[in-house]
Amino acid sequence: MFKRTLTREQTPVRFSFAALRSRPFTLLWLGGIVSYIGTQIQLIGTAWLVIQSTHSVLLLGVLSLCSALPMIILPPFSGMLAEQVNPIIVLKWARGVQITLPLFIAFLLVSGHLQLWMLCVHASLVGVATAFSLPTNQTLLPSLVPREDVQSATALQATMFASASLVGPALGGLLLQPVGVAGLFLADALSTLAVFLPLFGLHGISALEKEKMQPLISQMIDGLRSILQHRPLPTLLLMAICLSLLQGGSQVLLPMFAQAQFHVGADGYGWLRTASGAGAVLSGLMLGAVGNIRRKASFIVGATLLQASALLFFAHVSFYGLALLLICLAGFLGTVASALVQTQLYLFAPESIRSRTMALYVVALVGFNAIGGMIGGSLAEASSCSQAMTWIVGVLGAGMLLFKLSLSQGETMGRARSSER
Repeated sequence: MFKRTLTREQTPVRFSFAALRSRPFTLLWLGGIVSYIGTQIQLIGTAWLVIQSTHSVLLLGVLSLCSALPMIILPPFSGMLAEQVNPIIVLKWARGVQITLPLFIAFLLVSGHLQLWMLCVHASLVGVATAFSLPTNQTLLPSLVPREDVQSATALQATMFASASLVGPALGGLLLQPVGVAGLFLADALSTLAVFLPLFGLHGISALEKEKMQPLISQMIDGLRSILQHRPLPTLLLMAICLSLLQGGSQVLLPMFAQAQFHVGADGYGWLRTASGAGAVLSGLMLGAVGNIRRKASFIVGATLLQASALLFFAHVSFYGLALLLICLAGFLGTVASALVQTQLYLFAPESIRSRTMALYVVALVGFNAIGGMIGGSLAEASSCSQAMTWIVGVLGAGMLLFKLSLSQGETMGRARSSER
C-alpha cells in the first residue's frame, strides 16, 4: 500500500494547469466559480441581516449548524448513491433545489413575510442539497480528468471555492445597499444556472457497475471498515476536520470584527472576506501550476500552524489595513493545507472506496466548517471575538501537530514494510 503511494509521489513535476485540457471539467469548474460567487453574495446578505437584526454571533452559528447537520449525516449515503445511479441525475436534482430555494426566500423578503426561523429552514434544505451535490462532484472527478492530472484538478477546485470567496463578498458588500438582501438571494439563484446548464452537455458518465447490490447499512459499515484499514486515511480526514473547524470558526467572527473592532460597515466586512479569498486564489493557482509536491504532510501542518499564527495576530490588531493583510495570508495558507489534504486522500484511497472516502471528506470540509462557526459564535457570545479566535487557534493548532506525528509514524511503518519485502 505505502510502496505504491510513494512511487506515485515520485512522478515528474508538472508545470501546467493540465486539468483544464478536459472540456467537461473546465465547463463545470467555470460554472462552479460563478455559482459559488452567488452563494457567497447571498451569505453576505444573510450574515449582515442577522447581525443588524439581532446583534448575535450565536445566531449566525445556529444557522451554520442548521446547514451542517445534513452535510454531516447525508454525504455517506449520497456518496454511495453516486456509485449506484447516474451522478448527472443526482446533480441535476440537487442544483434544481439550489435554484428554487433562494428564489422563495427572495419572494418572502420582498413581500415582508420572512422570519428568522425561515432562514434556519432554508439553511437546512440548502444543506441537504449540498450534501448530495458536493460528494457527487468529487466522485465525477476521476471521470473528467486523467489520473496524472488529479492534483491539478483538486488545486483548481480549491480555487473554485477561493475565487468565490474573493469576488463574492466584495460584490455582496457593494450590492447590499442598492439591491437589498432580496436581490442578493436572487443573484444566488441565477448564478446556480451556470453550473446547472452544463450538466445537460455531459454524456457517457454512468453509475459504477456492481457485481452484487448490498443493503445500504452494510455498504456503509464495509466502507468505514475499509477506510479504517488504510492507516493514512483516518488521520487525513481528522486533519481535514481541524482545517474546517479553524476556517468556520474564524469566518463566522468576521462580521463582528468588522462592526465592533474595526468599525467598518457592510463594505468593510465584504473586503475582509475578499482579502481572505484573494490569498486562497493565489495559493490555489500556485499549487495548480507547480504540480506535485513532496513531503505533503509537513507542508499541511506547517501551513496550518502559520495560518493559525496569522489569525491570532489578526484577532489582536486594531489597524484595518494590517488586518486585511493578515486575513489574506491566512486564506493563502489555509488553501495550501486543504488542497494538499484532498490530494493525499485521492492518492491514498483505493478506487473501490474512493467515493465513500471523498464523501467523508465533504463531511469534514463543509459540515465541520459549519460546526466551527457554531463553536466560534458560542465562544464569542460568552467572551469576545478576540478571545474566541485565540481559543480556536490554540486548540486546533495543537491538534494538527498530534495528527502530523500520527501520519509520520504511519509513513515510517510503511517504508519499513516495503523494505522488508
